[in-house]
Formats: sequence, C-alpha cells, structure tokens
Amino acid sequence: MRYVGVGRESSQGNPVSPQSYMDPRRVEASPIVEDQVINTLSSRFPKLKHLGGVRVEGEIEGLFGPDSFSMLVLSMVLGKVQSTASEGYSVHNFSPLEIGEVPNTYTVELCDEGIARVIVGAFGDSMELNLRPDEPVSASLSFLALNELQGTPRTPTFSRVHPVRPEDVVCLIGGQAVELDELTLKLENDLSTDHYTIGSRTLPRHELGEFSVAGTFSARFRSRSHLDRFLNGQETSLSIRMRSGTVAAGIDREVVVELPRVYYSTWSCEVVPSERSVQEVEFRALATSAGDPPVRFRVQTEEQLPG
Repeated sequence: MRYVGVGRESSQGNPVSPQSYMDPRRVEASPIVEDQVINTLSSRFPKLKHLGGVRVEGEIEGLFGPDSFSMLVLSMVLGKVQSTASEGYSVHNFSPLEIGEVPNTYTVELCDEGIARVIVGAFGDSMELNLRPDEPVSASLSFLALNELQGTPRTPTFSRVHPVRPEDVVCLIGGQAVELDELTLKLENDLSTDHYTIGSRTLPRHELGEFSVAGTFSARFRSRSHLDRFLNGQETSLSIRMRSGTVAAGIDREVVVELPRVYYSTWSCEVVPSERSVQEVEFRALATSAGDPPVRFRVQTEEQLPG
C-alpha cells in the first residue's frame, strides 16, 4: 500500500494522526543531516565526525482543482484561510501569512510497501502551479519539516479529486481574456534552514522569509500590448479561473486566483523560420496600495477543508 496522509498539528513538531489522505502523482521526502567532519593538526586525514542538524525536505506533486488535495496544498504554503458555508458547498479564501503570524504545521505520513514514515512539523516552502494546453492543471508543493519518526501503516480512504481540464481555464490580464500557450505561477515563503539552536539537532520552529509571487507565460505575438506594457513599466492585473463541473445548478465548482498588481520583469520573442513568433513574459506580483497581499486563492466546492 502506498499513500500520503496529512494532519494539522496543534503545535509545531508534535505529530498527529492523518486527518485526510491524498493520492498524488509523485512524492519525495529526503532527510538532511548536516554532519561535520573535523580535521586536526596531526594528520591530513579526517579523524572525527560531529552529528549536525537534521531536517526533512520534500515535494508533493498532483492534479490541482477545487478539491481537498489542492486546499491542503494552499493551506500548507499560504497559511491563512477564511471559510463561508452555504447550502451544499463552501467558499474558502486563502491568503499568505504576514510578519509575526505563526504558521500551522502539518504531520506528513508516507507509506510505501508497508513502511511508514512520519514527517513532523511540515510547512510549505514553495508551490508551483502549472497550466498547459495538453494536460490537466497540476501543482507541486515543496515543504520543509523539522524531523522524521517511525510510523505504523494505516488503511487510507482517499478523498475525491476534481481535476481541471485546460479548456476549462480562463485567464484575464488587465480584465481582458487572453490566449496563452502556457502559464506557470510560483509562490515562495523562503523558509530558513539554518537557525539551529544549542541543545537540539532539529530546527526549533519555522522562520518565514520574504514572500514572493512570480511567474511566466507565453503567447503568440499578435500585438504589441505585452511589449509596450513592459517597455513603459506599466502594471496590470492577472486573474485565473479554473472550473471543474458544478456543485449544484448555477453553482460552479472552481478555483479563482487573483493577482491585483502585476508587472513584467522580462520580455522576449524569438523569431525562427517557418515557426510562429511566441512572446515569453516573466512577471512578479506586488502587494496592493492598501496593503493587501499580492495573491489570493478562492476555492468554491462541496469538499471539506482538510484538518
């Protein structure tokens, strides 16, 4: 049996049993032990080894949509969620933590061929959202955890998955619909990995760094609008709506991503004989003038918020 179980911890680093199970496309978790080899004057050869700090770094990749797996990924990388319940469905608004706010950590339990690994104190270091014209929307979560323990295999019950087909994605730039070949959006928390303290081999807690939102998109070169926006240093907005069926009549099951303030950091367009000209744009998101965060996710679904 192979599965990934996740539970939200009451305090950082205290393991809990899985509260939900996921069946991702790929998972990886690697313990990092920073042993130190010590040299002395008497020889060119190292003689001593000192046990250094330990932590766990991992990545989970799966299909992204209005379901519990995707909400769990958003919870682990953004940290804040406000939910409003309606009859038969709920709306969940995700946003990043600010300075001084402490992230809720998670226990990630991995089971492979009857061997269970319990990874404690996990929080998202980064998330990458990928939109392509030839495959469902996917996301990968890179996480940092405090330690790894031995566990006992369980019998999982997987939640429903609501993948988003590429034809059910609408992208708006400056409020206008655009035809994009590809789009990648990356969120980063810049978690610290070197704040070990005397008396322990593990990190005492998670320290959040600068939160950044950046991405790229490619589109056929049909007009100068993106080029002029880059040359003139103009800001715009980006909105992505991903739909996966309906919850009820007239109620869409969807994820909406809002970046109210975006600027282009680079622009390029390679001209190749017998091929169409495609412009490649890199962009970054900024906080609004009112101090609102640079990105928000809204998930409308009947699925329960994990944890």
